[in-house]
Amino acid sequence: MKRVLDCLCRRWDKPSLFGRITIAAFVVAQILDGVMTYAGVMRWGLEVEANPLIVLIVSLAGFGPGLIMAKLAAIGFGALLFWKGAHNAVAVLVVYYLVIALLPWTYVFLMT
Repeated sequence: MKRVLDCLCRRWDKPSLFGRITIAAFVVAQILDGVMTYAGVMRWGLEVEANPLIVLIVSLAGFGPGLIMAKLAAIGFGALLFWKGAHNAVAVLVVYYLVIALLPWTYVFLMT
């Protein structure tokens, strides 16, 4: 387990192609998740959103502004990880968003 954490938290000394690709993929994943969330909520209502943090932010700030704020905050935190050299962590987040957010939304849209 320690090796996994060491690899995940490994800091890169300088910007790399891997780091640039991961931050670009992270931003694209956030944008796609935002678009799919918007489309899903517009189609089926807020109860279709599975992330309670998004539901809370949207309930407090309104749907459009809340979703934009949440996605910009996520992109900001991903950028902070990138600037701190935690490119592996950003890559893990890209895979996480793919599996936990984008694939389920894709499934829901294709099956309805």
